[in-house]
Amino acid sequence: MSYRPFASAIINWLYRQCVNYPPLRRAAFFFARFIPRLLTVALAAEVRDRTRYYAELNPTDAHPRIYFDVTHLVNSNLKTGIQRVVLSLYQAVKREFGASYEVCQVYLCYLKEKEAWHFCHYDPVLKNVSSEVVVPGPDDIFLGVDLNALIIKPVNSGLFKDWKRRGVRVGFFVHDILPIEHPEWWPVGADKNHELWLRAVLNVSTHVICVSETTLRSVQKFCADRQISNNDIVLKSVRLGSDLETLPSFQEGLSLQPEHRHILNSTKTFTMVGTIEPRKAHEGVLDAFELLWDQGTEAALVFVGKHGWQREQLIQRIENHPLYGSRLLWLRNLSDEALGEVYSASNYVVQASFAEGFGLPIVEAMQAGKRVIARDIPIFREILGSAGIFFAPHASASELAEVFQRAIENLSVSGSTSEHAGVVQTWSTTAIQVAEIIGITQLGAPNAN
Repeated sequence: MSYRPFASAIINWLYRQCVNYPPLRRAAFFFARFIPRLLTVALAAEVRDRTRYYAELNPTDAHPRIYFDVTHLVNSNLKTGIQRVVLSLYQAVKREFGASYEVCQVYLCYLKEKEAWHFCHYDPVLKNVSSEVVVPGPDDIFLGVDLNALIIKPVNSGLFKDWKRRGVRVGFFVHDILPIEHPEWWPVGADKNHELWLRAVLNVSTHVICVSETTLRSVQKFCADRQISNNDIVLKSVRLGSDLETLPSFQEGLSLQPEHRHILNSTKTFTMVGTIEPRKAHEGVLDAFELLWDQGTEAALVFVGKHGWQREQLIQRIENHPLYGSRLLWLRNLSDEALGEVYSASNYVVQASFAEGFGLPIVEAMQAGKRVIARDIPIFREILGSAGIFFAPHASASELAEVFQRAIENLSVSGSTSEHAGVVQTWSTTAIQVAEIIGITQLGAPNAN
């Protein structure tokens, strides 16, 4: 039972009576001073009830299981890079460890009749949520791969503490903490919400898995700066896969139009893949290409990705550009098959972001045998190594145009970029790395990590 609404309503009613009735106004100061304490008492009672309720639930299903949280993916289906990671890793874990574990998708639910947060099973084929709540056993593993902001609620309600008491290994992925480090690139409030999420994750995780060493260092710095102890957490990093898994929800996108396919196959093409948002730096790349086009260079610039935020002027500039549809393309909502076509037809993939947690288009480009032209920042050095063509972190439009011009000239000499594309890994390899960190074994019982 939730005591907070009743306690809050009663206290606020009493406070209003005191304020409105002069002889009792002095009592209003008492309520103003002690309301937080009274609410704290009510919250403590609620937590005790919720802890008791969770503890009385008994596992009913066969074990062991690996639970993948797909709540945000099901609710939004934004087809972002992170959601591609969720489904690709889910399929790889199921492929590699499905003989030992039942690998399930779960969905976060609030049960009004119980006034409690739970995970319920989600059927990806029928696309429906089961009414039966998940009650895990001691060999089970939870993987929060997506960035699910709602996770704060079950954390605060005590669900994950109950799961840990049952012996469940709780693993969350951190893709980046850029909204905290650079709030100017996001809508107002994103930094505070992201920090609430990260604190919640650090509070209940047994394992935190970062998608790069760069992100791992950021999380370590976050903890050190705020004096948050992570001694009880296994904090590691993995490298993401690059093979385009067959993902049903990503196959529902658009195909390439014949005119787009003609441009891609008949022109030297530079492609940027990613949501149009502040940190991706589409403007700077477009500025550089306008200089090249003014000089008579016949090359195409292709943006692939959805409309993000805070870039309305850029969107207008793209759609009203005199070369839009010929030398400048913006492709949205592509299926995986169409995205694969774009990678195959491109001569170079450009990664101009000012910051990233990983940079999935980089490894997808490398998988397709394409060289990447990237901003010279630590995360891209980490991923690309010596395989990248780098430009200065604060390169001007003219300096960037020179980099693109040299890349075009190199094509005229070699005719191909595939021999310099770099080393990539599969999602199966990533699944095995995750297994080693969190303790998934082929025998179906966690090891001692």
